[in-house]
Amino acid sequence: MLFRSLAPILNRDRGAVADRVKELIQTTLDNRSTGINILRVNVNKVDPPSQTVTVNNTDGTISQESVVDAFRDVQAAEQERDRVERQADAYANRRTAEHAVKARNFWKRQKATARAL
Repeated sequence: MLFRSLAPILNRDRGAVADRVKELIQTTLDNRSTGINILRVNVNKVDPPSQTVTVNNTDGTISQESVVDAFRDVQAAEQERDRVERQADAYANRRTAEHAVKARNFWKRQKATARAL
């Protein structure tokens, strides 16, 4: 199997996928001494499969699920995760800066008090 998942192709790693496909095709052609050189592989548009699949739910029921809908749900969850991570990083950076200022001011006061004694 060339790739373990469709996610890299469907998402943002199309360039890496295209490079790997080019490499594999070129190797095959070279092994067969065709004299053909692959210049470029374009991955223009890729969509998740439009089929539905049968799913065994945890409650024992069976339902039909759209692969496209599931893919969109995963993408939305990944985007939400990324948004929350960025928000947490921004909060951590703000709090770190605030406490660095407080610590600096604390030590300035301590030095001033020590000099006054």
